[in-house]
Amino acid sequence: MQRWICLFGATSSIGRALARRWAAQGYAVALAGRRGPEVEAGCKDLGLRFGVPVRAIVCDAGDTSLPGRIREALADLPALHGVVWAWGTLGPDPDPDAAPALPEVMQVNLTAAATVVEALIPRLAPGGFVLLLSSVAGERGRRRNYWYGAAKAGLTVYGQGLRHRLSRVGIRVTVGKLGIVDSQMTWSLPSTRLAADPGRVAARLVSAVERGRAVVYAPAWWRPLMAAVRLIPEPLFNRIDL
Repeated sequence: MQRWICLFGATSSIGRALARRWAAQGYAVALAGRRGPEVEAGCKDLGLRFGVPVRAIVCDAGDTSLPGRIREALADLPALHGVVWAWGTLGPDPDPDAAPALPEVMQVNLTAAATVVEALIPRLAPGGFVLLLSSVAGERGRRRNYWYGAAKAGLTVYGQGLRHRLSRVGIRVTVGKLGIVDSQMTWSLPSTRLAADPGRVAARLVSAVERGRAVVYAPAWWRPLMAAVRLIPEPLFNRIDL
């Protein structure tokens, strides 16, 4: 039976790289994203390049009816082998004038992820997996974009609880803690010299899923760096412009 992976955020650079990795291994892939032409083009590319079944799902993470729509869109498929949440939005830096953007940051990075994954858990086959793309920004709150960091910290803890719950039924849950990845979402950042190649990040994430890793930092050097950041005393940390 064909094994399906449903990937949300399929038009992002990391989403496309992950889809290609799994399609190259023979998995059927359902791509979900909000830019319809790009989702369709991605499906066509995977089908032609790798000869695997594909499914395009045009949707928006801000749609509160998304869980029901996804269940309906996948109803005719066999049990899923994997669910991947690669959707994310940075949003603006916290500021009184930017406050209306806060609900969107939380919705896309945390609320939609949790509600969609919960809706698809009954469709996951034993031996399957969930991959949640979190961020090193959730390791410690800082004045720049702590909304995004808070949402990603919540996604990490959600993944921990989900892993505890699903471990009894043989479903793996991996949380990817990503640094800056070369993507449309990060092109405006001042520190893009640290941006990692999406293909290399995707390879590390897929390997972590296959090995049943609970947490993976991508690139790997973010793990010791963030360990050091967490150890900085609060009075000193508050004086650092990060």
